[in-house]
Amino acid sequence: MAKSKNDPKKSDKKKEKLFLIDGNGLAYRAFYAVVPIHTSSGVPINALAGFVNMVLRLLKTQKPTHVAVAFDKGIPTERVNPYQDYNAQRVEMPEDLALQLPMIQDFVRALGVPVFRVPGHEADDCIGTLARKGAEAGMDVLILSGDLDLLQLVSPQIKVLTTRRGISDMVIYDEKEVKRRFNLKPGQLADLRALAGDSSDNITGVPGIGEVTAKKLLAQHGRLEDLLKNLSALPAKWRNPLTEHREEAVEFKTRASIRTDLELAVHWDKCAFGGIPV
Repeated sequence: MAKSKNDPKKSDKKKEKLFLIDGNGLAYRAFYAVVPIHTSSGVPINALAGFVNMVLRLLKTQKPTHVAVAFDKGIPTERVNPYQDYNAQRVEMPEDLALQLPMIQDFVRALGVPVFRVPGHEADDCIGTLARKGAEAGMDVLILSGDLDLLQLVSPQIKVLTTRRGISDMVIYDEKEVKRRFNLKPGQLADLRALAGDSSDNITGVPGIGEVTAKKLLAQHGRLEDLLKNLSALPAKWRNPLTEHREEAVEFKTRASIRTDLELAVHWDKCAFGGIPV
């Protein structure tokens, strides 16, 4: 007798789950969320403590089959060179946090988790590339970060887990949750930043186009490129500034967009996670 298609004995192997950790983003979040803690010799360890707490807790609850961590590697030259004011508003990393990054990286290595860094690129671009590759390999991908910029990567196979307050109040963003919060699709969030601005990356946006207007325009036209093709259909109060600042808007979108196409050699067997060492 032939077995039913729904026969549990014929069920497929459990789908693999890739857990991607934004090392820099999570370190910053932990540093500012956890009260200052020092060793007996005066070494700050609050970011380390928060990072370890979050990662261990989530490894236990999320039960990934594969794990990888990405860190920044130098100045993001591919964005800085064309746009000299990129990140001009960003302040230097606090010294107490910089002192803890090597310890955080030691912790990651002790877990047996591979670290990815690409010279001239931020951790975001590594995460974006790893997420795309993981989804293409058929894995469900969960990104852990304190940076909402990564929400633009959300797709049917990619979700983002981020903190709301502290290091324990967290929310998972899927496509539905991104839509609920921003009333836009994930793929439109870089367009939103290009139009409305983002001071953290020195993206000034288009004068006269605030967040509310930007969302309205994107809801009607989809992407920035489509909006710019239909300027004649807009009222003068929006058409004029968009016409005058057209090139800047396109540049701003480039800055706001996370790369997903870095030359990154990935061997998923090396990312396989065998559990927390004891």
